[in-house]
Amino acid sequence: RLRFRLHIDHLKLKVRAHTRMKCVWIGEERLFFSRSESACCTLCGFCPADPSTYRLMSNHLKVRTVNPARIGPIRLCCCNEYKVNNVDLSYVADVDVMGIPAPFCARILCCAPGKEIINIEIRGYGGNDLMTHKLVLKEGEGDKVAGLIMNSVEESQRIDRE
Repeated sequence: RLRFRLHIDHLKLKVRAHTRMKCVWIGEERLFFSRSESACCTLCGFCPADPSTYRLMSNHLKVRTVNPARIGPIRLCCCNEYKVNNVDLSYVADVDVMGIPAPFCARILCCAPGKEIINIEIRGYGGNDLMTHKLVLKEGEGDKVAGLIMNSVEESQRIDRE
């Protein structure tokens, strides 16, 4: 009987670890408003731009930010550095969505959609410090992702309270 209970406890731990590491959403930074702007800025793909990537897990958000090497305003094709920031969702204070329309010419000539920026405010471990993270997404995707983040925040804060 004890061995059976030990197996059940072991399976519970595996299930909990699996749900903790399950990916809820994967996204990519929206760098350009239209394909023509993308072709112009990347020299038709010869100098590709690396967008930041976002991964929402059940209790944390992984933000991989790419910082390209530059010579003045010109972005280089190589020597990009990146950093990965894991945001614990139990410390999230606020999630806001802000829409940015495409520039007039891009909207009229290229039918370019806008961007949506999700601002995530995170209070520090002591409660005093506030940090912000920005996710830049396609138009229409921000509300859905903000809802997913808020659901994950509620779930992780509920787990912390228990």
